[in-house]
Amino acid sequence: YGDDEDEGERVERERIDREAANWEAYEHGTLGAGYDSYGAYHHPGYGSVAEARLRRLEEEAADARAQRREERRERRRDEREDSRTAHLLGEVKALGDSVKRLAARPTRVV
Repeated sequence: YGDDEDEGERVERERIDREAANWEAYEHGTLGAGYDSYGAYHHPGYGSVAEARLRRLEEEAADARAQRREERRERRRDEREDSRTAHLLGEVKALGDSVKRLAARPTRVV
């Protein structure tokens, strides 16, 4: 899944993988009774509810990953802008100090 995955993405992916495995077991009749998480009865092998729910979970996870990626991008952009601002403020201060030094020098009358 790459280096861009943070802890939240890893936990979310593992949760979806577990839920998918549970649905797989449920549809093959190897997991408990034939009720989905909403309490509706389904015969094992009738996968439309499970598939729709899994698809929805995968879409939500993809949206969450995209949102976290965008937030990281914004954070990095803000950090770059902050360091650029700090650098410019340092230059402004140095110029101000130079101006003060020049202003403090005695003027020579020719």
